[in-house]
Amino acid sequence: MALETLAMEYVGRVPAPPLDRFIDDIYCLTGVPRHRRMNVPPMPSAHLFVNLGEPARLWDSDPSVPPAMLSDGWFMGLWTRRFVVEYPARVRLVGVHFKPWGMSPFIGVPATELRDRWAPLDAIWKRSSDRIRNQVGETASATEMLRVVEEELRSRLAGGHGLDLVVRAGTRLEAAHGAVPVGALAEAAGVSGNHLAAQFKAHVGVSVDGFIADQDDGVGPLHDWYFNGDTPITEGGQGYDHSGAGSAFKVSKASAEYVRSMWRSIGTIVMGRTLFDLVNGWEGRPPAGDHVVVVSHRPKPGGWHPEASYHFVDDVTAAIAKAQELAGKRTVAVNAGEVGGQILAAGLVDEVAMDVVPVVFGSGKRYFGHIDGQHLLEDPHVVVQGDGVLHLKFKVRG
Repeated sequence: MALETLAMEYVGRVPAPPLDRFIDDIYCLTGVPRHRRMNVPPMPSAHLFVNLGEPARLWDSDPSVPPAMLSDGWFMGLWTRRFVVEYPARVRLVGVHFKPWGMSPFIGVPATELRDRWAPLDAIWKRSSDRIRNQVGETASATEMLRVVEEELRSRLAGGHGLDLVVRAGTRLEAAHGAVPVGALAEAAGVSGNHLAAQFKAHVGVSVDGFIADQDDGVGPLHDWYFNGDTPITEGGQGYDHSGAGSAFKVSKASAEYVRSMWRSIGTIVMGRTLFDLVNGWEGRPPAGDHVVVVSHRPKPGGWHPEASYHFVDDVTAAIAKAQELAGKRTVAVNAGEVGGQILAAGLVDEVAMDVVPVVFGSGKRYFGHIDGQHLLEDPHVVVQGDGVLHLKFKVRG
């Protein structure tokens, strides 16, 4: 979309996935502003301004805050009071309008730290302004400026996303002995409560009535057991937890030994596209194993972590065949949910592992999705009593 008003040109667009889940729009302003000084009311979302022209000046309506002259750009968190911005005589600027929860993954600090504050670009993204200016040059078009900034954003997406959110939230839960509301965790992380819960669903627990989440994707107490012990899941020097997520989890000794054994055995994980999109494929670093197969009718996102061994297959039978080829003699692990249920129904599951938590949900998202028919399992051949969780393994009857 392009709009020209007097000598000021506006060009904006919604960024490509996965940025569109965090950013409402990215836009470029160039030219001579009709009014250089602008009063801005409180804003319900955070922004980034990459200034590619002359310096801009900002004033806070709070007189105790000194004005700022910002030459390279600035981040602004949620703003609850009026402020004033004075543009230079000629504007050359790229703006990023984040969703209410969208800024934190790009800045590496809780979004609340920038509430009612602006921070210079280089204070957050160290030594980035010169690199961006050099890539853009003096004559780049608005489209080229948007492309450069969008690529910068894409390269920084991993910081607060996926399993990193689990680690941060887990650390805070542990420090507070579990007494932290989900809303407070989500606010500190700069994400929605449902988005934070989705990250934990990668490590599936199940209620005694067979649900892995409620209707709103809330996991309730299903993951309390990850934080109620004193034994870290991972041990120094062990490389099977590529994501590092286990370092935030302290469980009972029995649970730690069980989970370590599971993670060591895994060569390939099979997951559905919904979970892949929710956790952005764990940023190319699965919690266990070396490979991931995604069951999806859509291809792998263009440019997404080319170094990662992720394979997109549109059929569950072909997905399991590919996963077995990649895993070799190691185990293929299938995530719970709809895809897991489809693979069980296709007769491709040898063993079911469940972490059963003493809670009844009554309704929600089922462990096996919307599976039809009856499928018989043997008596559990592994029963491990943890603290607040019962680990079970069942062989599937042939």
